[in-house]
Amino acid sequence: MIVSINGEEHQVKFQHGSGLSPNPKSRVLEETRFTSVIIEKNNQLVTNGSVICDPRENFNREIGRKKALKIALGKKFDRNERTVVWETYRCWGKQRF
Repeated sequence: MIVSINGEEHQVKFQHGSGLSPNPKSRVLEETRFTSVIIEKNNQLVTNGSVICDPRENFNREIGRKKALKIALGKKFDRNERTVVWETYRCWGKQRF
């Protein structure tokens, strides 16, 4: 997804995956699912965010994207810039489907 903030293009990339992580209570490895987002400008990392889905919950890519993006935007962007990104994200979602 390409977002134009203050006349500069930022590229937003999402990634979904799975892996094994230890459960601290049972000491057993459990499969977990995750969503990560990377925001770049001129191929340079600006910020990133990621969330892990609890093994007891159903994995949902859309929810993961929203939560990861919220974390990434909260690190580096002010309110107006975040608004631009969210509006672009909503339009991007309609274009994908």
